Order: sequence, then structure tokens, then C-alpha cells
Amino acid sequence: MVKAVKEGKNLEARKDMAMSALLSGLCLSNSGLGAAHALSHPLGVYYKIPHGLSCTVLLPYVMEYNLPVVTKKLVKIAESLGENISLLSETEAAQKAVEKIKEVLSQAGINSNLSEWEIKKEDFSRLIKDAKGGSLNNNPRDISDENLIELLYKMTGLY
Repeated sequence: MVKAVKEGKNLEARKDMAMSALLSGLCLSNSGLGAAHALSHPLGVYYKIPHGLSCTVLLPYVMEYNLPVVTKKLVKIAESLGENISLLSETEAAQKAVEKIKEVLSQAGINSNLSEWEIKKEDFSRLIKDAKGGSLNNNPRDISDENLIELLYKMTGLY
């Protein structure tokens, strides 16, 4: 991803990103979505934030939130991203996946929050209300309104 972002004219990197997008779309259509997608929809509607950007920024926060119930999956992600986890506990190894995603996003020049979009705290209840349903129902860990508020604080930079 970093190469495709940094070297926009690199057709091989762009082809690889297009294939990644296709494969991830196929996976998502079969497995369902989660909190990152659920919150991204109303952010796009009310703040005109591109869906891919809000999903990307939310991803590490949602991974961290879900970590207690998807630890083994996150360990596999850390391994597939080339992280050396051999001396780490399972939880520490899973956290490495979250950290690696943050690192990749930083390398690609993607901010760790959406502060420049000036999301207002008073809109949180409307964003949460509109996030309810389909995508949110597939989040691996049950998520309350309070949990969603915490995610919004983190991803908006208001935390």
C-alpha cells in the first residue's frame, strides 16, 4: 500500500492495490463488516469524509477494541505482516498487528485521526444512531454506545 500511495505512477504497485481491494471486497461480502464500516457510513453522510479514509483511520482503533475476542486472528495478522512475535505473549503479539497497521498508515501519510474534518462532539449521538444495524451487528465483540463514543473520541483527535 505504501508504495502505491507514495509512487502513484507505479503501475505494478497500483495493480497490486487494485487486486487487494478486489480480494478484500470478496472477503467482506462473505464475512460481514464491523464497527469501522458502521461508523464510516454516517461520517461520510454528515462530514463528506471518504469512506475508505474513515475506515482506514478507524481500523487500528477497532482492531484494538476487538483484540480480546480476536486475539488469535490478530496474531496471524502480525505474523503475515512480518512481525517477530516469537518471544511475545499472545496478547502482546496481537497488539503488534495493531501497531504495524498504525505504522503502515503513517508511512503512507495517513493521519492517525480525522481531526482536520472537525467532527463535533455534539454529533456523536447522531453518528452512533446511524451506525446501528447491519455492519455493526457483525462486529466480533459486542459494542455499546459508550464504546462507540470512545472510538469516536480516539479517531477524531478529541481524546
